[in-house]
Amino acid sequence: MGKGFLSTSSIHLGLTTRCNLKCPFCSRTEVKKSKIEHWVCPSSDKNTDLNFTEYKKFFDKLNIDILLLCGNWGDPIFYPDLFNLIEYMNTKDCIIKIHTNGSGHNINWWKDLAKILKKKDRLYFSIDGIESNFTKYRVNASWSKIVDHIKAVESVDNRPKLIWKYILFKYNEDTVHDAMNEAKKLKMNAFLFVPGRIPEGKEHWKSQYSVFDYGIPIHKQWSEKSFYAKIIP
Repeated sequence: MGKGFLSTSSIHLGLTTRCNLKCPFCSRTEVKKSKIEHWVCPSSDKNTDLNFTEYKKFFDKLNIDILLLCGNWGDPIFYPDLFNLIEYMNTKDCIIKIHTNGSGHNINWWKDLAKILKKKDRLYFSIDGIESNFTKYRVNASWSKIVDHIKAVESVDNRPKLIWKYILFKYNEDTVHDAMNEAKKLKMNAFLFVPGRIPEGKEHWKSQYSVFDYGIPIHKQWSEKSFYAKIIP
């Protein structure tokens, strides 16, 4: 392990294979169960979680600025040692960015999460649309739970920044402004656009994604410094 790697400024961890949704283009849903078991789930009758004790030894050697928790195989909020990991990483004074579908757990759990995160940390809620259409992609998600959980975080003093993460599909092109209005009502800090990921061998799915650039026209609508719209290149 080279010295350059140990001095990296950011790291992305996939904490768990647990998730409560079945998003159609997600690796967890798309890849056949046998492949998932072969790659990341050696025990076929249960989920796999990162070994916190072992990874703590790894992090003891690192000085990082950003820890990104955006699972490719599961939602980080279902990681059993999430609070322990956050409390440990707080000792390193890094920014923690958590991406989640937001449907799991209860209001008290989300308040507890907000209390151990810092003001400079980020919570990204992946909501691709509004109540009437977002489950077209976020299969099994609960709008009411997500809203309650965002409100729970927002109610905590010195809470982390709240970001609405929106994958642009053709089905949700016409509800972007409605979604942004919802985000403002919920007092979220940012609205982030994300282009769709085309799985290998599934290039024909490209037709499902939007190619319209909302970046410029939407950005002009929001004058507040704390609220922005952005297209990730």
